[in-house]
Formats: sequence, structure tokens, C-alpha cells
Amino acid sequence: NRVEKTRTSFDEHRVKMEEARKREAKIAEHEKNVNVIDYIKDSRQMNRDFETQRARNKSQADIAHQIKVSKDLEAKRVAREQSTMRLEAARAQRRARMDAEKDANAPRAGPFA
Repeated sequence: NRVEKTRTSFDEHRVKMEEARKREAKIAEHEKNVNVIDYIKDSRQMNRDFETQRARNKSQADIAHQIKVSKDLEAKRVAREQSTMRLEAARAQRRARMDAEKDANAPRAGPFA
């Protein structure tokens, strides 16, 4: 009779231990799932932050590029204007010189004409 009692108490103890082990495993599984979900949420948030930063950098780079292009265009326009002014000045000088030569070679009115 005593042997039966110890056997049943041993079986009950074993069953309780198995149930406790299952409970622990279920809790551990749940914690693992929660950690995985948190990790996924964190990584998604990091990706979103990265994408917004990349978009911000891209727009800043676009703005800088537009500024550079407009500066280049302005510099080209100024250079074109300056070269046009130089050409016009050279033409005016040439015209003045040719007019002066024409005047020098023109027949003079006077006793030796």
C-alpha cells in the first residue's frame, strides 16, 4: 500500500513537472515571438528613417546640382557677353582705323588736287 502511495505521488510529481516544463516552454516561445516582432518593427522603422534621410539627401543634392548648373549657365552667359563686347570693340577700332586710312588716302581739295 505504501509502495502504491509513493508511486502515485511520484507520478503526480512527474506530471506536475512536465506541465511546468510545458508552461515554461510556452512562455519562452511567446517571449521569443515578442522579441522577433519587436526586432521586425525596429528594423522597419530604421528602414523608414533611412529612406527619408536618403530622400532628404537626394533633394539636397538635386538643389545643389541645380544651383551649380545655374551658376555655370550664368558664368557662360557673362563670358559670352564679354566676348561679344570685345568683338564689338575690336570691330569699332577696325572701322575707325579704316575710316582714318580712307580719310588719309582721300584726294584733298586744294591747289594740288
